[in-house]
Amino acid sequence: MDAHDLTKIRRLLDMVIPFRFLPSERKDRLANEWQERTLASFEVIFSAGETSQEVWLLEEGQVELTYGESSFIRPANLVRPGHYFGERAALLKQVRTHGARAVAASRAWFLSAERFLALIGDFPVFAQAFGSILRDKHGVFLPLENFSHEVARSLDQGYFRMDRLVEMYRELAPAMHVYLNDPHRIDVDALAYVVRRLPENVTRTLAWFFTDDIPALYAEPSRLFPVMTTAARRRSVWEMLPGKNMVLLRTGLSDILDFLTCLCVFSLESHKIRRRLYDPAMLLRLSACRGAEQQGFCEGPEALAEFPLTDEERSGLVNIWGEKTLSRLYELVLHHEDWQLVVERQVNNYNSRRTEKWTNLVATAVRELTGSDPWDLPAEWKVHLISSNTHSVTNCLSPFPRLHREEILAWAEAHHLLNDAWAEEQDLLYVLSADWVKADPQRKPTRSQEGSWGLLRLEDEASTGIAVQLIDSSRLSPLVDDKLEKITPFQLIVNIDYAFGVQAEEIIRSLISIFPNRVSSINVLGKAGSLSGQRGDLLIPNAFILQADDSFYPLNNPGCEERLRQFAPASRIFQGPLLTVEGTLLQNRALLNFYRNIWKCIGLEMEGVHYARAVTEARQLGVLAPDSPARYYYYVSDVPLEAGQQLSQPLSPWEGVPPLYAITREVLSQILS
Repeated sequence: MDAHDLTKIRRLLDMVIPFRFLPSERKDRLANEWQERTLASFEVIFSAGETSQEVWLLEEGQVELTYGESSFIRPANLVRPGHYFGERAALLKQVRTHGARAVAASRAWFLSAERFLALIGDFPVFAQAFGSILRDKHGVFLPLENFSHEVARSLDQGYFRMDRLVEMYRELAPAMHVYLNDPHRIDVDALAYVVRRLPENVTRTLAWFFTDDIPALYAEPSRLFPVMTTAARRRSVWEMLPGKNMVLLRTGLSDILDFLTCLCVFSLESHKIRRRLYDPAMLLRLSACRGAEQQGFCEGPEALAEFPLTDEERSGLVNIWGEKTLSRLYELVLHHEDWQLVVERQVNNYNSRRTEKWTNLVATAVRELTGSDPWDLPAEWKVHLISSNTHSVTNCLSPFPRLHREEILAWAEAHHLLNDAWAEEQDLLYVLSADWVKADPQRKPTRSQEGSWGLLRLEDEASTGIAVQLIDSSRLSPLVDDKLEKITPFQLIVNIDYAFGVQAEEIIRSLISIFPNRVSSINVLGKAGSLSGQRGDLLIPNAFILQADDSFYPLNNPGCEERLRQFAPASRIFQGPLLTVEGTLLQNRALLNFYRNIWKCIGLEMEGVHYARAVTEARQLGVLAPDSPARYYYYVSDVPLEAGQQLSQPLSPWEGVPPLYAITREVLSQILS
């Protein structure tokens, strides 16, 4: 490049936002890294669908961005001299979404994707400026915003139009729904994910009644209607009539967004199945199998070999529905997903809401365990709040697994359940103890036994979906997890199951309120999708980013990476910002790459911002001491940007249990020492 061209490109870099935000010394070097291209009138620069990723800077002439290669295609935009284009393919790791061609004789410069991404990585101001342009001017978030706005608008109207939601969902192209647009391939992984998160009678339901509080007429719904279970999501659902369900929604948009996106996936994949089985003879065969099943006998899933399904599809459907696969397929063929979805929100309601009832139940349980109301605990008591799950904290602190160690291992050996995949025997013992109890529920410890060990479980969740365990460290047995070296008395641990999205803010705020100025630590042990590592790795956030508006919440997270490495030697540990999203299924590859490259996010989850916001609020209001630590640890449950590493593929125990128990031991060590 001669001196004249170098001066030109350097002047362009000083003029063009966001390149002008780079340091002068870096712009001097960058000027030498561009390559020139002279363009003839109507010459194609790149086409839609290409995998090229160069970033372009126009010096002279005019460039038309088009939706295709035909001269009749309307332009998406006209690029004038002194502007860049083509950056989305590199930044969002996607094929070209549009074409580009010169309108007249032009002169342009291009930069390789590698050099461009290096600038994004090295200069945060440059990256943030690009991010703002992509979000505000280029509409990268429009599909997500359109879907969310449609749900919010429909909530106000009192009903949802499934046809509109399905089309908007298609525009989203979520990363987890890999074969969304392949009409010839049933995405059994995506279908498995949503079926486990929808009520068990979803294939027989035509009407959905959503409500944020139980109507007074149905004050005790479980005494009126059959409860419909959900395998992988805590939901409160009742079958009011055959074909009609009542769904009790949690606080905020997270729950309804999750439910509706699951219905979208179910609708799209069911349509593919129905087209495949659209034959009178096949319907008669499915009907005969269903009738035989209802009478107590059936040929079983092997009869699927008669139907036009691939081996992968047959196996996937059997994994979803097991012995009832043929009946479920019969229902799908007749269903058509012509749902009626009505929503009702309670207003001017002076009766106790679910969270208030739940909070009162927690306060009552504290009195039962300690002999004092939560606001009147003696001065020596310290309260620690943990949001985790229903097993890791109690397994570490209960003597039950260790009291029955020999019996559990002998039973596992007899059932060929032992293997060499475990580095920590206690982790294996925790997994096996659950199966051992499931094989004979009489083995489960009684409430009085657990009480003697300082453990109390709430029997009633008040329809919040959040189980609670209270633990008094003064009454713990010496037979705790052997990685816990010290047990300090008068520590009250309140362990709650995972909240869901926005619900987390209300829940943690309620707990802080019933222990005013007595909470010594808040601990969040979660699972997250990773944008940096692999399943089983650990994430320690130093900030949360709320996807809804890109608001940034820095953290003072006192995580000890060195001690975590001792607890989880096989896991890698990543530190950086975590993205808080409204819904897992709402994320497409472009959005995930946007946050990985622009914000340097290491992963995504659904509750972090809401916990952090409640903690900050409590500190500012003076009900939580400023020096009370708030710890956040996550283990990686899926890698959404990698095919085959998704939430629809459940973690094996030896993938998920070791990192989960590593962060549990880390938090308990901090609390009890």
